Amino acid sequence: MWFALAPNFQGHDYSIYSVDWSPIQPQFASASKGNAIRIWRAGTDGPPQLIAQLTGHLGSVRAVRWSGDGKTLASASEDGTVKLWDAATGKESWTLRGHTGLVLSVVWAPDDSLLASASADGTVRIWSPESGQARFVLEGHSSAVLDVAFSQDGQWLASCSRDNTVRLWRTDFWSELTSLAVQSDEDNPWQSLAFRPVGPAVVLATLGDKDRAIYLWELDPGVLLGQGRPKPQVRYTSAKVVLVGESEVGKSCLAMRFAEDRYPKDHEHGTTHGMRFWNMEAEDLHPSARPPVGQRRDVVLWDFGGQDEYRLVHQLFLHDTTLALVLMDPTRGRAAFDQARDWNRRLDKHLQRQLGEHQAVKLLVGAKQDQPSELVDRKGIEALCAECDFAGYIETSAKAPVGIEALKAAVGEGLDWDAMTKTSRPELFQRIRDEVALRREAGDVVVLLMDLAAGIREGRTLARAPKKAAARRIWEVWRRKAKEDGRSQDQPQTAPLPPFDKAALAAVTDQLATQGVIVKTRMTSGEQVIVLQLPVVERYAGALIVAARNHPHRVPVLEERLLGSPQVPLPGLDPDERLERPQEKVVLECVVELMIQHGLCFRHGGLLVFPSLFPAPVTGDEGKLPHSVSLYYDFTGAIDNIYAALVARLMVGEAFGEGRLRPGRAEFDRPGSGVCGIHQLKRAGGLARVDLFFAEETPPGRRDLFTRFVEEHLRENGVEIREHQAIRCRECQREITEDMVQANIAAGEKDVVCPWCRTHTLITEGVERIRERNPESEARMVALRKYIDQRLAEDVQSAKRAVAGADQMAQTGAPVRILHLSDLHFEEDSSPKASLRWLLQDLRNDKDQNFPAIEKVEYLILSGDVTHQGDAAGFDKARAFVEQLIEELGLSALRCIFVPGNHDLQRRDSCYRYQSSVAGLDARRLVKQGDIYLVRDDTDYLLRLALFRG
Repeated sequence: MWFALAPNFQGHDYSIYSVDWSPIQPQFASASKGNAIRIWRAGTDGPPQLIAQLTGHLGSVRAVRWSGDGKTLASASEDGTVKLWDAATGKESWTLRGHTGLVLSVVWAPDDSLLASASADGTVRIWSPESGQARFVLEGHSSAVLDVAFSQDGQWLASCSRDNTVRLWRTDFWSELTSLAVQSDEDNPWQSLAFRPVGPAVVLATLGDKDRAIYLWELDPGVLLGQGRPKPQVRYTSAKVVLVGESEVGKSCLAMRFAEDRYPKDHEHGTTHGMRFWNMEAEDLHPSARPPVGQRRDVVLWDFGGQDEYRLVHQLFLHDTTLALVLMDPTRGRAAFDQARDWNRRLDKHLQRQLGEHQAVKLLVGAKQDQPSELVDRKGIEALCAECDFAGYIETSAKAPVGIEALKAAVGEGLDWDAMTKTSRPELFQRIRDEVALRREAGDVVVLLMDLAAGIREGRTLARAPKKAAARRIWEVWRRKAKEDGRSQDQPQTAPLPPFDKAALAAVTDQLATQGVIVKTRMTSGEQVIVLQLPVVERYAGALIVAARNHPHRVPVLEERLLGSPQVPLPGLDPDERLERPQEKVVLECVVELMIQHGLCFRHGGLLVFPSLFPAPVTGDEGKLPHSVSLYYDFTGAIDNIYAALVARLMVGEAFGEGRLRPGRAEFDRPGSGVCGIHQLKRAGGLARVDLFFAEETPPGRRDLFTRFVEEHLRENGVEIREHQAIRCRECQREITEDMVQANIAAGEKDVVCPWCRTHTLITEGVERIRERNPESEARMVALRKYIDQRLAEDVQSAKRAVAGADQMAQTGAPVRILHLSDLHFEEDSSPKASLRWLLQDLRNDKDQNFPAIEKVEYLILSGDVTHQGDAAGFDKARAFVEQLIEELGLSALRCIFVPGNHDLQRRDSCYRYQSSVAGLDARRLVKQGDIYLVRDDTDYLLRLALFRG
């Protein structure tokens, strides 16, 4: 027999997605759903031996490939990255970032000079393994790209996709040569293709016939290269330039002078509400930036408003930054320098997550310098540039104007167009993108997707030239193209859009939405719409955040039912700034979707709750925590966003019990399972730390899962984890040093004794130790994350339904419906669902003409005994019942009033004590009973209603 099956062995705890042999060593790599890569040495006797495990990916690893020389291993992961690993050391060499979806495949060019990766974002990226940078992005597929392969001579690249096509690309110009139609099985995530590795003919093997057949395509390079007119392609490069800085530093004035060469008019002055952006041609910065023939370049200038309420939203749009302008008023001295450092720190953390080891160019800009000033600390500015790695300092005045040309030259010099990633896309893809730009320039805000398609088909935007130069140049390109194609724009084309065009439209608008150029959503009616004016989205988001922060109950929440009403609170938006109601509701749908998806808020009891708007304490003012801190993490970056998203996901996940929010703190408690909590502590200069604390009775498995969840959230958000084992004693609040804790760990101790008050505190291990000791925690994490993602998708739809619903505020004089429920007596074995079903049947019974059916009410009152004998488990059932009732009746927690009964009280006896003498006591605290007095203990008295405390 010419083959024999080697001994089987268990290689991973989860599904194995990929294996690849080293070309120079008797070893192979395997990738699995468990986020890890394992390297195995194959021997002649017995099963392979594990020689290394490579960790670092935050999602399942879908593919591994060795380089031709065997020195480097490439891995593609569902976390959206490709990683390169040094085969000799097992250490990570590069993390390649850029894909906006799962990375499903990776392959080396035959000479190892390039890497190609395929992604669910519909693109193929070409990478340099030497620099770790993307050189090209290939667009054209209208669905996820599942696999890529190089031909043996490296002249061709093939890609296969869920869109039922295989595309063939030239590797000299990185342009598409042709596409092959193949019928794929939509349910099969493992479609693949391969070139024949030897032989004179170029043969490509693909799947077909619903993946039940293998097709062999013999490709004739001469015919392919000599065929008629090639597929129209556009080579495109874009640079994103952002202006950041404190409020009132003059960002908007400078941006307008930079982009439009004018100073704002009187009515345009004042603090900017949110962001704005301008499209510019590259040559507008400097003639040397003019693109080569056949290519296009543009610069997008983004002005980010500096107000605190908008910063939460700004973080959602900082990605893909190429160059950053950090503005400061240098005459303000130390305060301005500290603010510039703060902005630099935020940028660095955000861009590090986006670019990895590569950094965007940063320039320090002195604003409002109408006249030279002796107040400017020149040496301090030089030191600041060196400290923060600014490429230079330019003083400007938008009003004078002063320094504008110098700033343009510096920006032009800082944009290395040759090093930037170039995108090759079909002409149709570019036409769709340009249609979006032209519609935005025309002032359109909300556009139905099929209306956008009709506009392209009929050439509506080509009827009138735009005013602004950048938009006019786009218009001229397509106007000229229409004439070359012999089409008259005066004769609208009404033929239905071909199926491929519909798919292309969906693919391109999905890409634009992911890149933060537009917002795309599906309305509750089922129609897809896009919002073209991102500044409008940001202004509405900022207004809602201000409304939550200023809520009259001093709790940062918004009622969902108000979002569907004309009376929705939008502070900071003048009536003439608001959109017409139908468009406003679409924008609000997009806003709540963005805020929930990105964790700025979460849904709870008919409310949108904003965790980061509970003011966090600063160092020295943190107060006493209820439990000991056993682990903490230092971090910088988008502190409020990271903390808000962490709290939101913990609340939505429900894995750790009922959540209670406090300023800078969140606690999660389940009866009998102990407390888990996080505590955010802000420090000066944009620094922060997150403490983890647990009750002594919290079991190890619960601690492990909570610790893993927090740390992986921080890692996913680009936080460089610095884990500290120092413990703060819950009694005396003194900190037990990390050296003492590590010594106890080394000695095998499970707790540490405070040297001052002798209190014992359990030690919480870091994530790496948890993985080693408790490998099953991985499965629990995967299940929890999946559940949270599902819940978030459901919450988005629920919130959008609330916005899209009919205007809900009762008209003046209309009846107010109040539902009053009494003596519910929930116990541990009560069924909230059954109770709710019976109640709704009564409320919605329309057979009694004297009592019409009730779908919605304005208020809910629960009085009497909600629970039986103050039973905590029964109270949890009552809470579940009320939360479901709120959802059904369109209420919110703010419209629910509880009047506890005597059976809801705890500690009814212990809160009073007998005393014979009451001298000096408040008469309101005592009752005379014969010769003695019954005196109230205020501490225990408040605990009678402990079940109802938030």
